[in-house]
Amino acid sequence: VENLKKAGITKGVYYVGDVLYDRWLEWNSGVIIDEPKYRVPFLTIHRQENVTEKRLEVIFKRIKKELENLIDYDISAGTPYPTDNIIFPVHPRTGKFIKDNFISVPSWVKMIDPLSHEETLKHVLFSEHVYTDSGGVQREAIFSNTPCTVLRKKNEWEGTKRSDYGDGTAGDKIKKT
Repeated sequence: VENLKKAGITKGVYYVGDVLYDRWLEWNSGVIIDEPKYRVPFLTIHRQENVTEKRLEVIFKRIKKELENLIDYDISAGTPYPTDNIIFPVHPRTGKFIKDNFISVPSWVKMIDPLSHEETLKHVLFSEHVYTDSGGVQREAIFSNTPCTVLRKKNEWEGTKRSDYGDGTAGDKIKKT
């Protein structure tokens, strides 16, 4: 509403809430989940601009670098978790591209079938870090107070700040609120 007001648009403008946040509050108020023993990073990739061989390579390289800094060891040497280092529910189009183009996904990425919205919310809530190109998952990370890196060159949501990927592309990191 404030941004519209600054742009000179005030007629017929009403603040009616945030449907995504309301849904998250509804889900979170009734959720009874045993918190997992280990928090692992969570990855989603579905946007067309990210589903290319070059972009997937950049994303995996950047995440590997961040994970190594985060847990201070070489992820190729092993894992402190009982699973792979990052959970990646694969969007059908992304999975088809990976399969059809023989894309090599690093061994530290655990590819799983797509998740329901509720399962995705659980992963976001209990994740150590979220990497996503999804505006919805990004917002749910903000609501869950889970650190999140946005895998896009442009980001429209407040609550994020610009950071440099260090590889010639840009990304956003969620501010811890």
